[in-house]
Amino acid sequence: MRVKLPGMSAISRMILLLVLLAPAPAFAAGGGMSIDALQTVLILLGVVTVAYIVTHFVSDFLQKRYGFVTGVEYIVLGAIVGPGFGLLDQDTISHVSPAIVLGTGSLGLLTGLQMNIRRMLRYRPAASGAAGIISLSTILFVAGLPLAVAYYVWGLERVYEYVPHAIALGAVAMIADQGLVRTIVAFLHARGDAQQMLLRVARLCSSMAVLAFGIIFCVSKTESIIGWGEGHLQIGLLWYATHIVVGGVLGLLFVAFLVREFEEDKILTIILGMVIFCSGLAYYLELSPIVVNFTLGFVLANTSKQAERIEALILSIERPLYIVLFFFAGAMLSFGIPWWGWAVFVPYVALRQFGRGIGGVVAGRATAAGRDYPPMGLSLMAPGGLSVAMALDYLEVYESSEQAAIVYSTIILGVLVSEIFSYRYTRRWLIDATDVAPSYTRNEEEE
Repeated sequence: MRVKLPGMSAISRMILLLVLLAPAPAFAAGGGMSIDALQTVLILLGVVTVAYIVTHFVSDFLQKRYGFVTGVEYIVLGAIVGPGFGLLDQDTISHVSPAIVLGTGSLGLLTGLQMNIRRMLRYRPAASGAAGIISLSTILFVAGLPLAVAYYVWGLERVYEYVPHAIALGAVAMIADQGLVRTIVAFLHARGDAQQMLLRVARLCSSMAVLAFGIIFCVSKTESIIGWGEGHLQIGLLWYATHIVVGGVLGLLFVAFLVREFEEDKILTIILGMVIFCSGLAYYLELSPIVVNFTLGFVLANTSKQAERIEALILSIERPLYIVLFFFAGAMLSFGIPWWGWAVFVPYVALRQFGRGIGGVVAGRATAAGRDYPPMGLSLMAPGGLSVAMALDYLEVYESSEQAAIVYSTIILGVLVSEIFSYRYTRRWLIDATDVAPSYTRNEEEE
């Protein structure tokens, strides 16, 4: 069930975003607003303004007319403005890090908020098996298969170097964006239980992806942290537990703080401040902001009466945050990688599609949820904003690695391609599995 927030306009939400984000880069240098800081603020204001205009005019029109909304054009725009013409260098981008931190942390928080155990036990137990099989199949093909080939060719010592990068690719590949499903369901006026099952599976796939993504932050510490056991496994588990503990403790603190009733404007201010604080603490501790905020959201979802209001408020600013993330994701691409590095996304997308397809077929035969519907693996191909958030989070930790720029470009190009063709897969599955208007069915057959 969604909570409506009639007391808060879209304009007030955007103004609140600007007020919270603009001062951070402006005064980061130490008290005054320099010319560079002013330029950074103007860039940030421009991006958020475009996000507002597109969200409330262009995107709404495209969604109602065609049932198709994507933000990949902003990745292209960011690549043109950033590495293309050099208008945004890395120093300037670093000044707008609060906007990026807010975006990545908010998507992690939103994913955690959707993991309410009571609702899962009541409505989603059948989806767990299907989501687990599809996710496992995807990461095995995207991460496991390349690592197995590397082990056969180069041996174990060389493979260890590639493990975090392969896990990052595999975790991002596991994501199934719910936004595309909701958009097409609304456009087709689809009815029945199938779309709800698809949404439940997508939520679980994305949650499993966040949990898998946290592993790369533990692998990066296994050679630098000493004093607690000599085995890499123990050190990795310690760091993973640190993610959970930090997110859990912060979640309980905010649950206590949210006992009082707040107006929508105030509670949104609290949420944004909460995300920025948690993400900043995660960066300071060298943890994943996405995983920490995911744990925070999970705690809120299962202990706070305000969880549904918080989820609805984040959803109300979700699309502007998506556009900001997509823009800066494109701006952070590097054109200095080898020519073959740009082609790596082709096998990545192919392996992701193959793993999704195989997982969907197996889930359709092995689980109760899958047997009632057509194989749903390919209908879960949409990467969404969480994929971009994970890519930015990954780059923050492994930026100095030789493989980081190639892996990052692979993820971003994979998002570009997958956002485009996932629409057809999801639309076709919904037409096959749900009750839709006859005109949409005829159009699909003609195509």
